[in-house]
Amino acid sequence: AGSTAELEPCGADLNGGCNMTTPVFEPISLGETKNGTAWCNRTDRDTDWYIFTLTEKTRVTLTAEAEFPLMIGFTNSPCPVYDFINYQSGESGTTITVASILNPGTYYAWIGQATWGTITLCGGADKYWAKLTGSACFEPTGVTASLVTATTATISWTAPVPLPGSGYQYEIRTSGAPGSGATGLAASGTTPAGVLNAAVSGLTPGTAYFAYVRSNCGGTSFSQWSALASFTTPTIAVNLTIPSAVVSSGQSFCYNALQTITVGGNPPNFVVFTGGSSTMIAGLNIHYFPGVLVLSGGFMHGYIAPSGPFCVTPPLVKATVANEEDPPVTERSFFKVYPNPTTGNFTLEQKRLQPCKNIRVEVYTMRGVKILTSAMNGEWKLELSISEMPVGLYFVKVIADDRVETFKLIRSR
Repeated sequence: AGSTAELEPCGADLNGGCNMTTPVFEPISLGETKNGTAWCNRTDRDTDWYIFTLTEKTRVTLTAEAEFPLMIGFTNSPCPVYDFINYQSGESGTTITVASILNPGTYYAWIGQATWGTITLCGGADKYWAKLTGSACFEPTGVTASLVTATTATISWTAPVPLPGSGYQYEIRTSGAPGSGATGLAASGTTPAGVLNAAVSGLTPGTAYFAYVRSNCGGTSFSQWSALASFTTPTIAVNLTIPSAVVSSGQSFCYNALQTITVGGNPPNFVVFTGGSSTMIAGLNIHYFPGVLVLSGGFMHGYIAPSGPFCVTPPLVKATVANEEDPPVTERSFFKVYPNPTTGNFTLEQKRLQPCKNIRVEVYTMRGVKILTSAMNGEWKLELSISEMPVGLYFVKVIADDRVETFKLIRSR
């Protein structure tokens, strides 16, 4: 309802963009919904290119649904264009969304059939709708938790650019997504413009919490919620054994005991990755056994404090910043690996408009031992698994024609 019909009749080529000898684009505005058609005969396919221009830094979102397997994405201008800035695909009848933070400039919204194997004929199941929206209200970054005690904590964050005019909202949760309601909500509040921290009380000892913050840009204009920052209120055991743990980038853990802490046992059981932080505080002694590994750029600090304080001021917890915060330039990587970290299963997916062929995939341990070999022959995605391997860091090597890419992959619990 309320959508604008695509200017190209099915079967014509009036908005094929960079796929045309003389590129032609159809304009689309923020807030506008287009309804259109697309076709595919397994040899050729109709692709629709919509052009839009931004005058300020904007988070742009394209939401779409089709009667055929659909792919949508954003690309830079001008032509030629070989890679997406960001893209998403989905099955017929499924609503999909792609979002990117883009600087001022001109961009293309790309819409087309995701697979070549499905025949879509004009007048058949050929319809789609797509809505383009944008917001210049951005969430804060660098959310941290400090001065953590059994019942209190202070959360802080870094202001976005541009600054929100009406301050910030925050939530402290044990579960549930931010803004999802009372279940799992431990504390919430607001701060005025320019105030970048909040003291939180009434927390429960020995409990893991997640902190979220969003900007209030005035009226009903709010940013997305920030990436989460996690912290745990301390409880103190007499003796504590930590046989194994994985501290990933952006994570920070503090362990304490009134008498003895024992860490590790069999390599590599306790691993601190680059950007991770781990602190041990004991009243009497700390035993580090083989299997404790701290990678370059990781942090581990153990010390004796007979009278405490015990994990009262642990290292700051860095929030994970989403990839879409990166500048809107063409991605140089042809592939992506997700989820990462993974509990075992993961996906290798191509990001190009046309799939590479003759792709070999190899997975190595951080000691350089090859544990998995596979191949892709024109597919967009490949499902893989390291579920039989122990927790730790692995490397995924992709050889595509004359191109080689390597990704770090974390196997978590």
